[in-house]
Amino acid sequence: MKTLIVYAHPPSKPTGNCFEILKVLKAELDDRSVDYSLIDLYKDKFDPCLQADEHYVSGNCNISPKVKSYQKKINQADYLIFIFPIWWAGMPAILKGFFDKVLTPGFGYKYEGSIPRKLFRDKKALVFMTAGGPSVYTKMIQGNRPEKNIKNDILGFLGIKTKICLLSNAGRVNDKVRDKIKKLVEKGLNGFY
Repeated sequence: MKTLIVYAHPPSKPTGNCFEILKVLKAELDDRSVDYSLIDLYKDKFDPCLQADEHYVSGNCNISPKVKSYQKKINQADYLIFIFPIWWAGMPAILKGFFDKVLTPGFGYKYEGSIPRKLFRDKKALVFMTAGGPSVYTKMIQGNRPEKNIKNDILGFLGIKTKICLLSNAGRVNDKVRDKIKKLVEKGLNGFY
């Protein structure tokens, strides 16, 4: 039962919502004796830009050693956890670039004729997203685009069953917000393993 956490938030003072979610999550996983590893995309200085020699659709597929190491970690994991803020109705560019570069054909999926075969049906994902606005804006006005994109269009395309946890009104972290985050993490982990 190996878990991989992918964290996509710029380094900040240890007072941000995503940082607090990561801190609480790690403590909960430690308490539950869950074996996990962490990919911190900003700390790794991951380059999200897909270069010409990496563009597999045009016949190139130069996969960097860093991307190969990420693919290996994903292969070894039974459970994936993603933590990121919602910016402009989507994920940060660094996480989108991670998906673009890491989820290559033959790795997470492959086409059999015109039908994509999902290669990660044995994995589960838990996604923690933060939004500065109220949940009604994210869910009703935006039409739940951030959730649909990662749950259906990306992870679902690979066969990964995904649970979403949204922290809305994510302003400055205080004791009230810390309590809210603790409950959100507990709710997310409930039934996940």
